[in-house]
Amino acid sequence: MIKMRIIKSSHKSYQKIFVLWFCTVALFSLFGCSGSKPSPEQSIINIIRERASQSEKEDTPQASLKLYSKLLELEPDNIRNHIGFLGAVRKARSRQAFEHYLGAFSTLPAEKKNSDYIVEVVFTMLDFDLSQDAREFVEKNKGILSSKETEFWLSGAIEISAGNLNQAKEKYENCLVLNPTNRPCIYDLNSVNSRIRTN
Repeated sequence: MIKMRIIKSSHKSYQKIFVLWFCTVALFSLFGCSGSKPSPEQSIINIIRERASQSEKEDTPQASLKLYSKLLELEPDNIRNHIGFLGAVRKARSRQAFEHYLGAFSTLPAEKKNSDYIVEVVFTMLDFDLSQDAREFVEKNKGILSSKETEFWLSGAIEISAGNLNQAKEKYENCLVLNPTNRPCIYDLNSVNSRIRTN
């Protein structure tokens, strides 16, 4: 009789352990599958992003431009797509694509932007001789920039583009007062000084 109770008791324990094990495995499988398997749309985005990255390595800017344009359509809130697109616009020298972009994304919310994005927009504007637009853009978005040094560096580039070498020199010097080891400001200040001497 005692033996029977022990057997029944141990049988129930094994049942409980099995049920717990089964539930645990089922839960892990459920969450594992839902977390690791991307949706069809996300799969398409991943393929396009991979191709865009490959086209950048192969230095085929027209292809990059088309691929990043598609990524902007599919994922307009992803700032990486904007940065990739702007880089492709500069390499492809497509002013028309850039002007279309400025119209389409002129109201991009501040919380979606970052310092790298501001830098990309400014240098793209300067590539198309839009120094006044770049100046206004920096003024409007300076709160997003990573540092005051970055603001001085961009302002220096804008002054160079506008042909104001002495003002550019002043901006780079202000940058280096804040951080004497800032490489972009050191490099651009040397370049400006060289141009001032030869003029």
